[in-house]
Amino acid sequence: MAIFYFNAKLLSRSAGHNAVAAAAYRSGARFKCARTGTVHNFRRKTEVQHSAIHVPDGSPSWTHDRSQLWNNAENSETRINAQLAREIVIGIPIELTSESRPALLDGFVREAFVSLGMIADYSIHDKAGNPHAHIMLTLREVSADGQGFGAKSRDWNNPGLVEKWRALWAEHANKMLAQQGHTVRIDHRSLTDQEIAGPATVHVGRDNGLNSDAVQERKDFNALIMVQRELARIKDEERAIHEQLTRITSDIIDLETTLSEALAERDQQGSGATGAPASETPAGIVLPGDADFTLTLPISRRRPLRPRHQAAQIITTTTEVTPTCSDF
Repeated sequence: MAIFYFNAKLLSRSAGHNAVAAAAYRSGARFKCARTGTVHNFRRKTEVQHSAIHVPDGSPSWTHDRSQLWNNAENSETRINAQLAREIVIGIPIELTSESRPALLDGFVREAFVSLGMIADYSIHDKAGNPHAHIMLTLREVSADGQGFGAKSRDWNNPGLVEKWRALWAEHANKMLAQQGHTVRIDHRSLTDQEIAGPATVHVGRDNGLNSDAVQERKDFNALIMVQRELARIKDEERAIHEQLTRITSDIIDLETTLSEALAERDQQGSGATGAPASETPAGIVLPGDADFTLTLPISRRRPLRPRHQAAQIITTTTEVTPTCSDF
C-alpha cells in the first residue's frame, strides 16, 4: 500500500555533516573533499538506481558536476556550525514501476525547487520494499561571476515552503499512480486533517546489522497500523452501505404507501357518487387513453332469407342431394 513519507532537514557542520560526503553516499560515488582532504568512497553501494542534477537556466557548467558542485558548496561555508545543504527524503509508492521513478522525480524537482533558483541533486535508492529518493538542495545562489556561490537566499527557509512541497509531491505521485492504472493514492495531510484515528507509522530506517531487531519491530508496528486502518476503512464502507440500504428501504415503503392510497382512491371513485358499496371483484386498471368503444360490423350477423321462388320449390326425387351454399 502506498504510504506518504516526506522529511526535510538541514545538513550542518555542527551535526558532523559534510556536503561532499553526503553527495558521495547518496549517489554511490567516490569524491574527495578539497576542504578536509578526505576521500569518501561509496561505490559499493548497489541500491542507487538513478541520479541526476537539475539546475536553473544559465547556470555554469560546474554545477552539473556533482563533485565540483558540493565542493564549492562546502568551501563557501566558513563557520564551524554552518548549514551546508538542505536534504529532502521522500518515499516512492511501491506500486509505481522502477522505470517511471526518474520521470516522476524530474518533474517534481523542477517544479518544486529549480523553479525557485535552487540546484537540486537527487538519487533514487531502489531498496526492497522501501524505494525512496534523497534530494540535496543548495542554500546559496550562484555568484554573479559564475565562479562559485554567492549569498544565501533567506526566502528558501520559509517554513511554508515545506508544506507546499509536501502537497506538490503528493500531486505528482498521485498523477503517476493514476496514469499507471492504480486506484491507491497518497495524502500529504496529517492524520487529524484526514480524520483518521490512531497512531502514525514510524520510519523504519536502515538495517546495519546491529539494529535488526529494532528495524523488525518498527516494520511489525507499521504493518499493524496499516491493518487497523484497513479495518477502519472496511467498517466505514459497511456503515455507508447500511445507510444506503436504509434509505432505499424507506423509499420503497413510501412508494408502497403512495400506491396503496392511489388504489384505494380509485376504488372509492369507482363505487359511484351515491355511496353504493363497490363490487367485491376488483375493478380492472384503466390505463391512460383507454375508453369504452363499440364495434359496428359491416355485415349483419342475421342469417340471410331464401328467395321467394326457392320457397315454393318442391323436391320430388328421393335422391339425396348435397346442399350448396345457396341453401343457407
